[in-house]
Amino acid sequence: MAVVRQKQQVFNRPVGVVRAEPKTATAETWQSISEASQALSAMVYKHASVEAETAGIKKSMEVDVLDETGNITKAPVNMGSIGTRAFEKNMMQRYENKMRISIDSKVMEALANSPNDSEEFNTSASIAVGALIDNADPTFQGVLKDYASAKISAGNNTVLRNRNQIDAQEQIAETITMTNQMSNQAVNAYLAGNNRLAEDLEARIERAWTGLRTDGYVNAISSQEKIDAYRRSVFTS
Repeated sequence: MAVVRQKQQVFNRPVGVVRAEPKTATAETWQSISEASQALSAMVYKHASVEAETAGIKKSMEVDVLDETGNITKAPVNMGSIGTRAFEKNMMQRYENKMRISIDSKVMEALANSPNDSEEFNTSASIAVGALIDNADPTFQGVLKDYASAKISAGNNTVLRNRNQIDAQEQIAETITMTNQMSNQAVNAYLAGNNRLAEDLEARIERAWTGLRTDGYVNAISSQEKIDAYRRSVFTS
């Protein structure tokens, strides 16, 4: 008797398991939801960051720049990273401003004590600000040296201007005294008939005031006015 072989059946799914087709969102829908959630998350994070930064700056303004040990005041331990960075950044700016003001004060003090002596001013100002910078936070010593050098240089220019003004006043006073005497001598020489001596004295008066103009003690107008005034004085006499 022939053996009948049973035809093997092939199933695409496990027997007895029935699955429903999942309902998936369209690409437009889920992308829209994703973008909206990311935007909202970024907005919330930015707002929180701004609040933390503002709180750090505000807190830094409520304390002294230096703590009881003389160092730059550190941020409280519970401020968080954003608040701590804002606190420390603002505190560093306050410290630098404080040091610049102290340097300004030392330079102005040296200028008040030595308004006409360039060497004395430069020495005393350099010693005073040098002591400040030596005790400053190492982070700022370089920039403070540059700032101090610029301030002392500007102060030194002021001293030189003051010195020049004093020198100018002294030179003008001496020239006035000398040319007044020459003017009187020229008048007497003319009266005595010694025109050559009188003309030589007038030429010396002119050279004296021209020299002041060349040296920058008087301007050209003032120099010429003085020369003309002496000429009129001699002529009138």
